[in-house]
Amino acid sequence: MGDGEELEAAVSAGISTYVHTTSTAPIDGLGDEWAVVGASIVPEVPSTVSDATTIMIAEHIARRVCGS
Repeated sequence: MGDGEELEAAVSAGISTYVHTTSTAPIDGLGDEWAVVGASIVPEVPSTVSDATTIMIAEHIARRVCGS
């Protein structure tokens, strides 16, 4: 790499983004046999990755619904 422009071009060429949609599903009551617990029930889009939060939410709801 010679100058800053070449470095910037190389970095820009190697960067991509993707969308991981959260906070998009309506929150419904119990009794829906097709209910899914996921990041969509979070009322606001988090400013970080949602993996750990989604797992904790799903486990908490499963314990409350199924008991343990």
